[in-house]
Amino acid sequence: MTQQRRRGFLASQDGSRHLDNKMREMSYTQERLATEAEVGEQQVKNLLHPHWGRKTQKDAIQKIAKVLQLEPTDIVDPNHWYPPVQTRESTDSLVVKPSRERLSTLPNQNLPPQDNKFIGREKELCDLMRYLSEDHAAPIITVDGIGGVGKTALVVEAAYRCLEYREYGNARSDSSTLSKITCEIPLFDAIIFTSAKENRLLPDRILDKLTSQRTLQEIMRTISITLDEPSIMHENEIERIRKRLRQQKVLLIIDNLETIENKNRVLSFLYELPKTVKSVITTREQIGVCFVPIHLESLSKRESKQLIQQQADDKGISLTNEDKNNLIKASGGIPIVIYWKRGNYANTVILMI
Repeated sequence: MTQQRRRGFLASQDGSRHLDNKMREMSYTQERLATEAEVGEQQVKNLLHPHWGRKTQKDAIQKIAKVLQLEPTDIVDPNHWYPPVQTRESTDSLVVKPSRERLSTLPNQNLPPQDNKFIGREKELCDLMRYLSEDHAAPIITVDGIGGVGKTALVVEAAYRCLEYREYGNARSDSSTLSKITCEIPLFDAIIFTSAKENRLLPDRILDKLTSQRTLQEIMRTISITLDEPSIMHENEIERIRKRLRQQKVLLIIDNLETIENKNRVLSFLYELPKTVKSVITTREQIGVCFVPIHLESLSKRESKQLIQQQADDKGISLTNEDKNNLIKASGGIPIVIYWKRGNYANTVILMI
């Protein structure tokens, strides 16, 4: 029996047999069917082998069915394809409590751990989701702003929400502040994160990062590792990677563009990727009108106060409204400065005790 735990479906036993028979009747191999349906070959295999327990996204099933002149319900149990209709009230009350620690261990993604609940940036997050959707033509989106303003945090939050939506089939979760703004969240088969940052700023010190992707070769290596396709890193690796990325929907994140070597070569690589790939770049620079930009300013006073309270709770200290206002004034609403000031303030409190 199929079960829809995420926004995807397993073929029924009868459906997989029907699919196999139809492919034989029309002389389709798995590779040819995947190519004509513009889906990954793995998704065809998943439908033919439902006992694997690997689900296939709805739009991929529709494309496969269309090529074979079938209805999706010829492949998937109709009771699972058409779920019970929920009212707006029941949908709004539905809350998922996903474990992002578990999500970070899933295959076909390499998102960094996310330690804190995301605060603020509701409009920017929804704008990013909209640009990432299939309906939007832009293949490359830039998120720019001064250092420490929260560019990486915004992009990683969006990526985790896409991963949550894919896994749990739900656009709402208590890990986000999007409780009053409706966003259409896109689905991706794979999410690849690369970063050229050389260090990490902590409240009391700066640590060198053990790995960073500062060249196109290192970015491509990260892509091959994340997709578990080490064989593509040989001669003609760029063409091999393009062919592999064409088989599925991919979100590719290029973090900290300004420290990448030979940026134009990386941008050319992104421009020439297939339409199945959406690329997001974070940068301190505004890099031209050919990209869809999202510009980040300082957090509002309300958002800054929420972030300060979160950090105080995490550190186990108590702050008065005056303390919070002083931190907001000192930080200028820049998140990384709030982290730094909070850390120094906390250490001062501990020393005084």
